[in-house]
Amino acid sequence: MTEKKPSVEEMFIQFMARIDTLIHNQTASLRNLETQVGQLTNSINNIPQGTLPSESKPNHRREAVTTQTQGSVTST
Repeated sequence: MTEKKPSVEEMFIQFMARIDTLIHNQTASLRNLETQVGQLTNSINNIPQGTLPSESKPNHRREAVTTQTQGSVTST
């Protein structure tokens, strides 16, 4: 049995269908991102300027300070 190879026209039609699907998916993704950016913008605009978020978390990390004086190193 010999398999029929698709013609150039058939391959082009399949290619264009794939491209159309990809463009459609990209368009939908961009629309979703635009919506999310708009929602974030609205959220940020609703926060009173100069205030901190209500759920701020304290930073319990201690910053290390290293000093060197004439050959000895001290860490605090």
